[in-house]
Amino acid sequence: MTVGDRIRKRRLDLGLTQEELATRLGYKHKSSINKIELGQHNMTQSKIVALADALETTPSYIMGWDDEDESDIKDDNLKRFTDAISNMTESEQEELENYMKFIISKRK
Repeated sequence: MTVGDRIRKRRLDLGLTQEELATRLGYKHKSSINKIELGQHNMTQSKIVALADALETTPSYIMGWDDEDESDIKDDNLKRFTDAISNMTESEQEELENYMKFIISKRK
């Protein structure tokens, strides 16, 4: 699978059009995305990072260095997390929410 194939696959997995991805990256026309997906556009390292961010994955996946898309792993982790929350009591969920807010507030 080429870099362009990986970009196209990830874009479609997210349900994005070429135009929507172009907008996320600051391009004026979807033709730029089409050229990238067809391998007709050389990309700088910073553009690969920007593409990975816009496609919610890693540069390693885009480049083909990792076979597994990190977003698949994140989706699995999210599912396990939401399953665990659904098995909590309302009181436990509120306690978890407060703890998460506390953790996030420490980052600022």
